[in-house]
Amino acid sequence: MQRRVLLVLGIILATGFAAWYLMPDAVVSRRRDIDEGVYLMVARLLNRGYSSSIFFFDQFWLFPKTLAQVFRWFGDSLIAARLTVFGFSLVGLIGMALLSYQIGARWAAPLAILSGAVEPIYLRQSREVVADVPGAACLTWSLIFLLAFQKRGRRLWLAVSGAWTGATLIIKPLAIGFAIAFVVLLFIRRTRREADGLRFDAAGLTIDLLVFVAAGTIAAAPFVDLLHPVDEYRRTIGFHLAERNWLAPTTMERWSALLGFTRRNIPWLAFAAVGIAALRPFTVAGSVVLAGELISIAILLQLPPWMNHYTLLIPVLIVFSVIGVERGVIALKQTIADFRRDHAITDSKRLLAMIFVAALLVACADLPWIVRYDRRLLHPPPDSLEAVVRHLQENTNPGDYLLSDDVIMPYLANRLVPPSAINLSFAATFKFDQTSGTRLETTLCRYSVAGIIASARYLRNPRLTSWIEANFPASTTVRADDTDRIIARIYRREKEKK
Repeated sequence: MQRRVLLVLGIILATGFAAWYLMPDAVVSRRRDIDEGVYLMVARLLNRGYSSSIFFFDQFWLFPKTLAQVFRWFGDSLIAARLTVFGFSLVGLIGMALLSYQIGARWAAPLAILSGAVEPIYLRQSREVVADVPGAACLTWSLIFLLAFQKRGRRLWLAVSGAWTGATLIIKPLAIGFAIAFVVLLFIRRTRREADGLRFDAAGLTIDLLVFVAAGTIAAAPFVDLLHPVDEYRRTIGFHLAERNWLAPTTMERWSALLGFTRRNIPWLAFAAVGIAALRPFTVAGSVVLAGELISIAILLQLPPWMNHYTLLIPVLIVFSVIGVERGVIALKQTIADFRRDHAITDSKRLLAMIFVAALLVACADLPWIVRYDRRLLHPPPDSLEAVVRHLQENTNPGDYLLSDDVIMPYLANRLVPPSAINLSFAATFKFDQTSGTRLETTLCRYSVAGIIASARYLRNPRLTSWIEANFPASTTVRADDTDRIIARIYRREKEKK
């Protein structure tokens, strides 16, 4: 009882530190994910009553509609949206602590919260309005309830896990690798070894799968267009496959994100190696969690090298690294004690202690880099968008439609992007999506677009730039207030207001 009280107290204190460390601000930095502006604008349009059926947008609707609901309750603002992701982040960190406890950690479980808070990728994604941390948080809790079912056998836990899994898949479909591992666990659970071989409980498995899939479907159905499955596939899956083929056609290009992920997680990978070594032979739970991680890596290597996608790998990496710290400390203490007492030291204990010491040395060597990286994330240089926002507020009207390759600018100016042009914010869309030109023309016919804001990405496409200059001949270059750095070029159909 006392250990559980101390464990809960440790989780509370660690969560308090994580909340202080991860607390977001309203700074729009230069090193940011341009998806943030897109999610904010989609949520604004949904909040203002635009139907999801008129959007050209390649994501499922759970996360944007969650943001839209937050806007209805607390107002449409950048900080309200960032605090929403911050809440998901804390829920995910608490889940990592509980998952660590389930798989084998005891006193070190609260360390998962501290470790996750300072992990570079999770830290960055927790402070921006993007879907990766919400997806990772839902994935963590789906694992928790699945392992609770695996241990206790109550299908209530299986249904809850299915619901969390459904939410995960429509926030980040890349989590399908874990869903595959979950189904494998259900098969294993209904297989038992007997004297004459393996016996398989087909009836029990059928019910398990029905409960799991039904719960996931119920959770996901309100945010998926089930009446038009082919169109939904093209919008959410087909779009990304086309993006992959254009942006990262070679294997080496797709592997670059994994190399970047490895560089940012050297200490965690070192301690996770200790944890994996300590857990051998693996339990069913440990095997399934590790299998989900490996399948997910294989999937991510087939996609463009976007680092934010690798946020899905963070929870399991944290769990194994925390177990590695706890088991490594125990092995090292026992090895030292046995050495002092001239007791025999087993090869497995000695090997584990040696791996742990090596992980400690690696972590200490990499710690200064982690500290510098985190400081840059917590105190980023601002992007100086004030001049652009001020220009838009002075020369356009509230509610005007604008196109931009950086949607955060019209968002901050309280302007709109036509819903049919959301994906056109990504300049690469004009290269790999053959319908983009038609969509652009249709958007201009349907909506009275007041102007186009080109920060950099549109300008790298000569054909697109020529089209913009022909249709929006008046232009203004906006520079940062304190430097001559060009922030954006704003194109309009007519001269600006006096």
